[in-house]
Amino acid sequence: MKCNYRKLLTGKALLISLMTFILIVSCDNDSAGPCAHIYEEPILSVISAKDVDTQQGIDRIELKSIKIDGIDADLNILLDQSSNINRLDSTLICNIPCAFGTQTGEYSFMVSAEGFRDSLYTLDVQYKYSEGGCPSRSWGSQEMMIELAHQ
Repeated sequence: MKCNYRKLLTGKALLISLMTFILIVSCDNDSAGPCAHIYEEPILSVISAKDVDTQQGIDRIELKSIKIDGIDADLNILLDQSSNINRLDSTLICNIPCAFGTQTGEYSFMVSAEGFRDSLYTLDVQYKYSEGGCPSRSWGSQEMMIELAHQ
């Protein structure tokens, strides 16, 4: 049996070229490996808190009993992407303005501040913008204002 080296070399050259192309494309822009999703900012931003009667600003609020789609939220995950917010046991301490979280869904939480009645807030939260691709990304926090009444 005779081997046609010319056809064999052409086939190998084609295979090597194809493999090199795939390698270059998959490694372009340091994006080798699994495709990631980038959250450019937290999903929920509390831009102000005010006294409902006087409209005077409240600098610090507490967020408790946080649920997303009816399930207790993991506060550590909410703090992965956050600003001006700290955790104290099962409470998030928000220094206005503050922002937190990346998960879309129905958020519900109790808001309190010294000298004010607790108020329950429930809202559907999602990013304003999302872009597919590799990597994909989300941005555009949903903004909210808190109003609390005196005790």
